[in-house]
Amino acid sequence: MTATQPTRMYAVLLGLLMATGAIVYDIVSTHQPEGPQFSQELSDVILPMPKPIQAFHLLDHNRKVFDLEQLKGKWSFIFFGYTHCPDVCPTAMAILAELFERLKKHAPDALMDTRLIFVTVDPERDTPEHLRQYVGYFNPDFLGVTGEPKEIKAFANQLGALYFKGSQFKDADKPPAKPTQELTEEEKMVSHTSAFFLMDPLGRMLAIFPEYNNSDMIFEDYKRIRTFAKIHNLYQEKP
Repeated sequence: MTATQPTRMYAVLLGLLMATGAIVYDIVSTHQPEGPQFSQELSDVILPMPKPIQAFHLLDHNRKVFDLEQLKGKWSFIFFGYTHCPDVCPTAMAILAELFERLKKHAPDALMDTRLIFVTVDPERDTPEHLRQYVGYFNPDFLGVTGEPKEIKAFANQLGALYFKGSQFKDADKPPAKPTQELTEEEKMVSHTSAFFLMDPLGRMLAIFPEYNNSDMIFEDYKRIRTFAKIHNLYQEKP
């Protein structure tokens, strides 16, 4: 395998993951509506019907339980990544930090009940302490979340966030690694969906932002969503 092949492999995978996200968008549109609804004309990032999320059990960076109840009562942006990510994650987190600065300056009321949840797709290396340090670098109010690999995978699947480790791909010209053999840096890399997922105060997936490098678009769309919710009193009663 040449030096450029891994890069090409991950580029192709990310493209496939985003294409899969479009398919997931169509799938979630088949769910029956529950609770307050939004106008689909409001923004093209809003799902045709909000998707309820089933119970899950994870752990935040303070080693406190993070489950479905923690998604209720606030608006939550969720991003799946990992702290050893060389490019996509730092860029995405910087964009999210910029988004929250915009909210602080232009929509402080919205900021009060908005949060960012960074869910690791590399729980073997991302300890709660490591996550706390990582997300805190971008914003002290950001929350890191980890858990058992199968629990993270199940939660990610509900939102349509896919990820694959480099060790899952085999080079036909390379002999298989022994069980005790340390993984290479390429094998430790994780290709993952780069979208942001917006959860509403009922804990439902409401929108998917595919443009992780465009804070202006995210800010304007989120502002329209919040304005619509306020005008129509969609969340007058707390869940």
